[in-house]
Amino acid sequence: MSIILAQVGWSAHKLEGGYKAYRREVLSQLDNLPAQFNYRVVCGATGSGKSRLLDALATNGAQVLDLESLAQHRGSVLGGLPNQAQPAQKNFDSQLLLALQKFDVARPIYVEAESKKIGKLALPTSLYKAMHSAPCVLLATSMEARLALLLADYQHLIAAPQKLIALLQVLHSFHGKKRIEHWQALILAKDFHSLVAELLALHYDPGYARSQGLHYPQLNQAETLAINDISPTALSRAAQHLIRR
Repeated sequence: MSIILAQVGWSAHKLEGGYKAYRREVLSQLDNLPAQFNYRVVCGATGSGKSRLLDALATNGAQVLDLESLAQHRGSVLGGLPNQAQPAQKNFDSQLLLALQKFDVARPIYVEAESKKIGKLALPTSLYKAMHSAPCVLLATSMEARLALLLADYQHLIAAPQKLIALLQVLHSFHGKKRIEHWQALILAKDFHSLVAELLALHYDPGYARSQGLHYPQLNQAETLAINDISPTALSRAAQHLIRR
C-alpha cells in the first residue's frame, strides 16, 4: 500500500513491524509520557461547569487536556453524546498520545477530574495516577447555575423521554423501584427541573462527595472558585485568574 500511495504522489512510509509495532509504541509511550507533566485538576460537582472552564482556559492560552472530548462522552450514566458513538479504545489511546505529545513540559496542563473510565474507555494507569496526585482547583457553582447548565446540555435527552427513562433504569439498584418510578413520572410530566434537582441531591452529589475526597488527596487544599454565572465572560475571567496565579 505504501508503494501505491507513493506512486500517486503521497508521502508514504512503511512502518517496520506494522500496526502491532505501532500499537506497542503507543502503549509504551502512554506508560511513561503522562508522568512527565504537571497537572492542575479541575474538580467540581456534576454541572459545575468544569468542561466550560477548560474551554475558557484553552481560549486564554492555557494547556488543556480535554479527556471527555477525546472520549466523546461526558463521563456519567447519562453522559453519552447524541448520535455519536465513543471511539474504540485503540483510537482513543492514539489520539490521547498525540494530544500529550503537543504539550510543553514546562507549563501546567489543566484537566478535568475523571474516574478510571470515561464511558467505556479506560485511561492509562500512568495518567490516572498523575492526575490523582496533582493539585486541584475546585468549582463551587450555585445550584441554579448548575441546573441551568445541565438542562441546556441534556436537551437531547429531554427531547427523548423514553430514552431517558430507559437510561435511568441503571440506577435501580441504587435507588429502588419507587424512586425510579417517581423520576419516570417527573419525566412524563415534563418536570425536568425537579428531576435534575433530585438527581443531583440524591445521586450525583453524594457520589461526588464520596469519590473525589478518596481519589484526589489534594482536594482539601484546592483553591475554590465560587461560580454564580456560567456565561463565557465570567468563565473567561475565572480562567485568567487561574492562569495568572
